[in-house]
Amino acid sequence: MALALALAHPMMPSPDGFGCQTDAWPALYAHWMLWEFQRRFIVLDGLWKSLARRAYTIFIIHPSVLVAVALAWRGVSANALVKFAVTGTVSCALCFFFAGWLLRVPVLRKIL
Repeated sequence: MALALALAHPMMPSPDGFGCQTDAWPALYAHWMLWEFQRRFIVLDGLWKSLARRAYTIFIIHPSVLVAVALAWRGVSANALVKFAVTGTVSCALCFFFAGWLLRVPVLRKIL
């Protein structure tokens, strides 16, 4: 309903004062992106297929890697922003390499 109102009257006032279009555009953009990706990437091959497998593996393992990195240096006294940046950077790199390592195991390659 909000989407229809936003398209019909894009500057219609809303209770928050910003207008209905603030709620509608992210939904429209997400639907357009999904449609575009489904249209362009019907079948993955080559590099895209290996990157998709690695991305899915990273999605599976990232919570435990992130928690392990955060717990590894919980006793270090540093600025919270620095800890956030270092933990995120180290976790991303470890996830990327662990995913590649896991995908080399034949049994896991069939599952992931």
